[in-house]
Amino acid sequence: MHSDHSKKFTENTAASHARRAGDSSISKITSLPDNRSDRSDKAGNTELQADLLTQCLNAEAKTVLFTGATSNTETAALAARFADTLSNDARIKTLLIDCNFRNPSQHARFRFNGTNTLISLVKDNSGIEEIGPTARSNLYVIPAGGRNLTEPTAVFRSTAFDRLLLNAREIFNLVILDAPPVTECAESRYLSSKVDGVILVLEAETTRKHIALEAKKNIEKTGGKLLGVILNNVRHRIPEWLYRRI
Repeated sequence: MHSDHSKKFTENTAASHARRAGDSSISKITSLPDNRSDRSDKAGNTELQADLLTQCLNAEAKTVLFTGATSNTETAALAARFADTLSNDARIKTLLIDCNFRNPSQHARFRFNGTNTLISLVKDNSGIEEIGPTARSNLYVIPAGGRNLTEPTAVFRSTAFDRLLLNAREIFNLVILDAPPVTECAESRYLSSKVDGVILVLEAETTRKHIALEAKKNIEKTGGKLLGVILNNVRHRIPEWLYRRI
């Protein structure tokens, strides 16, 4: 009971801060526990799936962009966790695309050793029919395949990427795009306009309010739709020894 009250306090506080700043559209905030705690990640994944997937499906959102307000929000890990959780449901064929050319990580996370990367698919103007699944039969990953590109936005402005995204919408039930911070990278702002919805990741007790609101404005300024906010690494307001007894 105490942990639920603590979580609700954190969520309501974050939402009320946004509303006081004239931002009444942020009404859904999902909080995840501090990864350094003794709590199982399974609970956080289940909550993330229940809250965010419902929003995506109800809004008929097949393509969802994960982006952070800043570079320290663990966005890539959360996008991967969300995709991995979805793969537990055999009805949901999921594709995760690493769109972070500045700091790609999904290839290492899923131990990718294939040749079909985002760069190669766009360069060759190829479809995605030949992409193989990961260890889970209905979870597929396209790694970035490049790092520190001179102009990463050009990749996403290409007709080849448009074709790839359209192809993905036809084949998969849900496509998750992992992108760099929206306040720092122009390609994330551009991608916000290419997808059905955006999940914004904030770091609890670290992301400043004005940065969070700036991130939201950057998303909506390009025509992006904010589906929800993840408040990551929320610390519980009770002693750890007491929490273990609850």
